[in-house]
Amino acid sequence: MGYVIKLTDPQYSGYAFCIKDCIPPFGNIKFFSEGAVFGTEQEAEEHIRTVLKSGWYRPDITADNFEVVEVRKYPELFNTFYYTDEGYKKFKEMK
Repeated sequence: MGYVIKLTDPQYSGYAFCIKDCIPPFGNIKFFSEGAVFGTEQEAEEHIRTVLKSGWYRPDITADNFEVVEVRKYPELFNTFYYTDEGYKKFKEMK
């Protein structure tokens, strides 16, 4: 199990994921390599504080716009990736 950060931006009516060691959002792709996920919720929460201090985001983006999301590996899919629940359902339907 791992974690990524979901950023919801009301200005664009959408969301994107923030990954480990990256300040800008990564996009709304729903699967992640092992190096892109946080090992703990606390690590992800600390990264939220880091990105908010970075100056990259608009002033109206606050901690309330971020959510820590659990991601998992699924043996029946590409086991090298972690998937959000939504990503898992999508890839499962494609098989």
